Amino acid sequence: MDLCGPFPDVAIGGHRYFLSIIDYYSRKVTIYPIKEKTEVFKHFSNYQKMAERFLNSKVINERTDNGLEFCHAEFQSYLDDLGIKAERTNVYLPQQNGVAERYNYTAVYAIKVMLNSSGLSKGFWAEALLCHTYVWNRVCHGNQSLTPFELYSGYKPSAKHLKAFGSTAYADVPKQLKKKFDMRAKKGIMVGYALKTRGYRIWLPNERKLVETINVSFDEDNILEPNSSGAVLDPNKRTINISSNSEFNTESEEESEHLSIPRTQKSQSSEEEGASNNSKTSEKVIWERKAVPRKDRSRTDTYYYIQGSKDRFHCYKDIAEYCKTHNLEYDKALFNFSALRTPQADKWHDAMKEEIQVIKERKVWDLVPKPTNGKIIGCRWVYTLKQDEKGVIVRYKARLVEQGFGQIQGIHYDEIFNPVVDFSIIRMCFSVLVCKQKWRHSQLDIKCAYLYASLQETIFMSQPQGFVDPNKPDRVCHLNKALYGLHQSGREWFYEIHSVLENLSFKKLESTNCVYVYQDNVVLLLYVDDIVLFAKTDTLIKDVIKCLSTHFDLKVLGKTRKLLRGRI
Repeated sequence: MDLCGPFPDVAIGGHRYFLSIIDYYSRKVTIYPIKEKTEVFKHFSNYQKMAERFLNSKVINERTDNGLEFCHAEFQSYLDDLGIKAERTNVYLPQQNGVAERYNYTAVYAIKVMLNSSGLSKGFWAEALLCHTYVWNRVCHGNQSLTPFELYSGYKPSAKHLKAFGSTAYADVPKQLKKKFDMRAKKGIMVGYALKTRGYRIWLPNERKLVETINVSFDEDNILEPNSSGAVLDPNKRTINISSNSEFNTESEEESEHLSIPRTQKSQSSEEEGASNNSKTSEKVIWERKAVPRKDRSRTDTYYYIQGSKDRFHCYKDIAEYCKTHNLEYDKALFNFSALRTPQADKWHDAMKEEIQVIKERKVWDLVPKPTNGKIIGCRWVYTLKQDEKGVIVRYKARLVEQGFGQIQGIHYDEIFNPVVDFSIIRMCFSVLVCKQKWRHSQLDIKCAYLYASLQETIFMSQPQGFVDPNKPDRVCHLNKALYGLHQSGREWFYEIHSVLENLSFKKLESTNCVYVYQDNVVLLLYVDDIVLFAKTDTLIKDVIKCLSTHFDLKVLGKTRKLLRGRI
């Protein structure tokens, strides 16, 4: 028996050590990942009782080194009471406990290889260790013709169910938990074998949790690339244990400017065949991205290919005109290429100045000399028209956005997912709290919310177009705060407001996402930078708004009329 650790990387569950107990006759290994050395006695006691019952034989002696975790009075008294002989090695002679020491050396080496070949982070060392031990007990060693498992238990184990560590796994979702349009399986990573049931241990990256299931299929040919630091994030960093189907797509700079529908020879022929058969199909606008070589780009005119049923392809310089003609809606923030060439250019310039002023007030960046070996990420302006319920323009909004597709995973960002309140929870609160219990409600908007959140990584950005410092034109922006467009901005903002709400004595519900309560009198729902407040009285709502306004620049919208482009 031997203890190995502490390891510099904390494993899932907070483990920093592992205890290996080896049956001398069969060489069967039992592993216990542990957090503290004080847990050694408890695990040995459990193992001793389990082994004696399974083998119907008593433990005669145990051999360890002179570590204090094995030699303290309580441990020794326990051994004496049961008549178990304690064998100790001489000082600085670990080879006298060679069976356990050799296995620990082999196990640590195996962990390195398994993590490197699978692409998993070092936080999965305990899972790799348990998986290695499981397989170790089921293969022959040295000149033995029987496996440790067979020598220990008396029957030959099966190896048909063994799978490659780190391979892609698809865990079936039980029909009791599946909704109408849910996927039948969740994609995960095989990290071991179930400890107390028959099945496998699957790590679900999106939900950031381990599940044990036997209803799983594998793709053993699909394993993460070695040393892909961002492929599977560290499980022990700030985690949010919720489900997410969001996909964050990164794209190269060559794919970011033109919008078009790629046309291959095959797709053209299929379109020509379908045009004659589907003449009555309702017209639908489809926008897709297509990589355009830099040398073929035109900086003066931008065209958009719009697919319809009457005419297969139309080419418009002004997509807004097309949408207006055909009574179609479009996202105004996407098509801002010529905003500064319109009659409203002065209003857009004022909006840009307002944004820069907020950035300066919150000290979003510092101008520093351009680093010699650091990547400089670009930025751009995005323009949006804010309208009221009647469609009247109330504000011209300009936002400086980082070109996040230039970020490198593992260097510029790590964790990216952030939770939001489910819309079904919002409906339920209005139904129960407002309609039935007659609570008051109000909607708040936090201005430039992301700019409150601090960044953990070092990121350099070019100075924004139109606002380059004339005295320092060669310098770049070293970001201090989470600018819009960064992959991790939403997550950092969530932790910022979560910390503020906790300091204000709000309690987050564990059963759902982004729902906070205060003394059963106030319920706060959070959807990124939108807040919906429910309280028993108007006074409570005013008090909460007053407290939040000391930390954030709030815009009080009054009673909730419209949220997330949906009317309440």
